[in-house]
Amino acid sequence: MPTHQKQPQKDAHLAQEIEALKKLVQEKDDVNKRALADYINLQKRTEEDRKKLAKIIIATFASQLLEPLRNLELQFDHAKDPVIGLVIKQIKQTFGQEGIIEVGNVGDEYSEESMEVVETTDGEKNKVVRVVQKGYVLDGFVLQPAKVVVGHTEHIEKQEDKKIEKQSSEK
Repeated sequence: MPTHQKQPQKDAHLAQEIEALKKLVQEKDDVNKRALADYINLQKRTEEDRKKLAKIIIATFASQLLEPLRNLELQFDHAKDPVIGLVIKQIKQTFGQEGIIEVGNVGDEYSEESMEVVETTDGEKNKVVRVVQKGYVLDGFVLQPAKVVVGHTEHIEKQEDKKIEKQSSEK
């Protein structure tokens, strides 16, 4: 067999091997890209889990401080000791730095997720009229619900009707 006939066969065989190697390289490249993407996703999930765990630890610790904080606030309301006031302020600043939000202030709209109604009274409907105990929330998780007195409008409307009737009768 002459050499020039073997050359095209060799070239065809080499072209097939090159194509097979290109396909193998592409497959390995795809596998590497998937592995890298999986690794990056794992890093992101691990970081998210770490942040969640840190929030759980903060929430647990903060929850344990709420009763002593309430006791300090009661003592401050009674004695007006400026040192106690400073300690309360520092605790609340620290809470704020960690994302812990105080809920249930007078005038706030009532929220069943973060507040517990202990009484209703005359006042604007669904507004906090008085705070019995402050509540605290961390990233939507309620550490302690606020215990509040909430207004309802029926009494106000009746009082306004009585005022109007009284004014009409005086004329």
